[in-house]
Amino acid sequence: MAASGVSRIRANDTFEIRIVLLEAHVRIDRTVLVRAGVTLGKLHRIIQGAMGWEDYHLHEFTDEDGITYGDDDTIDPTLPDMAHDIDDSQVRVMDVLARPGDTLRYVYDFGDDWQHLIRLIAVHEGRGARVGTATCIDGHGACPREDCGGTWGYSRICAAEGDPDAVRGTVMPLWGLDWDPHAFDLDGTNRRLRSMLRPRSFRTRPNDTLEIDITLLDVGIKVERRVFVRAGALLGKLHLAIQAVMGWEDRHPHAFRSFDGTPIGRAHSIDPRALRAHRADDESHLRAMDLLNQAGDALLYVYGARDDWQHSVRLIEVHQGRWRRLGAVSCTRGRGACPPEDCGGPSRYREVCEAIAGPGAAGITDLPKWAENWDPEAFGPDDVDVANRRLRASLRRAARRGS
Repeated sequence: MAASGVSRIRANDTFEIRIVLLEAHVRIDRTVLVRAGVTLGKLHRIIQGAMGWEDYHLHEFTDEDGITYGDDDTIDPTLPDMAHDIDDSQVRVMDVLARPGDTLRYVYDFGDDWQHLIRLIAVHEGRGARVGTATCIDGHGACPREDCGGTWGYSRICAAEGDPDAVRGTVMPLWGLDWDPHAFDLDGTNRRLRSMLRPRSFRTRPNDTLEIDITLLDVGIKVERRVFVRAGALLGKLHLAIQAVMGWEDRHPHAFRSFDGTPIGRAHSIDPRALRAHRADDESHLRAMDLLNQAGDALLYVYGARDDWQHSVRLIEVHQGRWRRLGAVSCTRGRGACPPEDCGGPSRYREVCEAIAGPGAAGITDLPKWAENWDPEAFGPDDVDVANRRLRASLRRAARRGS
């Protein structure tokens, strides 16, 4: 039962709060149910998970009285300008938000300066909704990618949406021309929240299963595959999996990178324990779990030095134990046909696909031979079976070679 004014808030009450990203080019907000007794330090994790941030940067809360709260463990004590008034692990949400309408400011990444307004919408006595620490119930808009230049940079990217010429000079080529700033996935947001809020004692184990989305970028249509990968599978095996399930023929060099272009050996998302234990640039030693550890973690996979096919490899969820009875890797669904090898890269592929989809396609004489009867959206249940047969064959060949 929601109360417009609760005389005495208890730690077990549920707060309904709205988190709004300010000054964004499009509407971006999340409505979340939060246990009143959680600390601001945990609320930081909830905001990160609900909004879609990656928790790469510093953060700070400011209440209506101008008092600041942050993570003292991340602050250099020799820099007094960076100090907070109070450690956010020592303050509960109910200590700073007491009644509906109360607000709290949250800034993430002091460089890009993402400003959020947190407003208490309602107080539900007891566990007003059957939730754990937090559950997202509504939202609008996609979270901007990290390090895209703040609200100014993001507004440029949104204005260039779908225009290959306009995105030159922005980071959008790494996101894909099919980026939708209005998109919001409630189920995906709650999966990410669950991952963010796992106890710190939780560790991904080699026998866990990673649910991964692989999306080909900048081709103008959706080309993606959903795969389940054993967490302990080596990065070299993930490369073979991407080749097989996408439909590539592994003729050209490839590389894994972070989304800011950093070679994967120096990517900030790599578990530092793995870097100490192995050569970071050797994919025959790194495991998938060393790079993809919580929902939302992502890599960039680039295939072909000339055609430069870029893929987003994003962790959707970690399933503990052998969630599915599978081998090291399995494809479960997908969309879109894989482009032919050596067809000129994303820009040429888009050009040809647009030409054959046009009303005068039958009269075009300069199309490449592969474009005859080509269906760029073709991928159905039978193709999933084909992808898995290709995958099993590729893994068998690799096993015989000892790779």
